Amino acid sequence: MSLPLTSDNLKAAYEYLRGTPPYRSWDLPHGEAVRFRVTRHKDREGDHNVDEKGRHVIRVSARVIGGTNTLMVVMAHEMLHIRQEMQGVRAAHNADFYKLAARVCRYHCWDAKQFVGAL
Repeated sequence: MSLPLTSDNLKAAYEYLRGTPPYRSWDLPHGEAVRFRVTRHKDREGDHNVDEKGRHVIRVSARVIGGTNTLMVVMAHEMLHIRQEMQGVRAAHNADFYKLAARVCRYHCWDAKQFVGAL
């Protein structure tokens, strides 16, 4: 059996993480201001972009994500990209991303190598 993904449980995962360190000090947008989409991509766990209205969009693949821990890691990863965009940095896996990822992984006891590689 696989974890059923919906936009509502993506939002719930986002809100949970938004309330934990280090996210809670970053003033990330509330879940209502972010669009959450479930996809069937085979080539990625999730992604982040900004739509034409300037809203953050996080998409997660139901084809690749089968469990809660994986969902949380992927959501946390995409939330780092929101942080980058909010700071005026085009979302990328750059030095800033690696620094933030290491911090997130320390708080949440995740493997930084898996986190950065997006599993």
